Amino acid sequence: MPMGMDKNADQQVIAGATNLKLTGWTARSGYGSSDITNDELIANGSATANVRCRIQLAANWASTQGALHVMLMRNSAEVKSADFANNSSSLTLPDTQVSLAAGDRIWVQITNSTSSIWAANATVQGGVNTYVSFDLV
Repeated sequence: MPMGMDKNADQQVIAGATNLKLTGWTARSGYGSSDITNDELIANGSATANVRCRIQLAANWASTQGALHVMLMRNSAEVKSADFANNSSSLTLPDTQVSLAAGDRIWVQITNSTSSIWAANATVQGGVNTYVSFDLV
C-alpha cells in the first residue's frame, strides 16, 4: 500500500490565499500503484503508515509580516503543519505516523497570510522535490 505523488507543475500561492489546495500531482517514482484522485492520495486499505511531505519553492520565502503555512491533511483534518522559515526555499514536515482506513485521503493545503504593503507571493515548485508519500510502518 505505499503511495506517493510529486507536484507536476509550479503553483502560485498569492498573498491572502487561505487553505489553498495544492494541485497537479503525478505518481512518485517507486510508488507506481499510487491512487491519485482529485489531487489526493487515496489509501487502498487499512494500515499504519509514516506520512512524509516536502514543499520546494521556486525562490526563498521572504516575509517577516505574515506566514506561508503548509498543512498535511488526512481527509479534512490536519495531520501536521509548519511555517516556512524566512529566507528558506524548502520545508520538510517531520514524518508522521497515522492510522489509515481504506478510502482515506492524504493531501496538502497552504495558506499565505501576508497582505497589504507586506504582501508576498510564493511559487510552489513542481518536480521531485515537492512530494507527499506514505509507507507502511
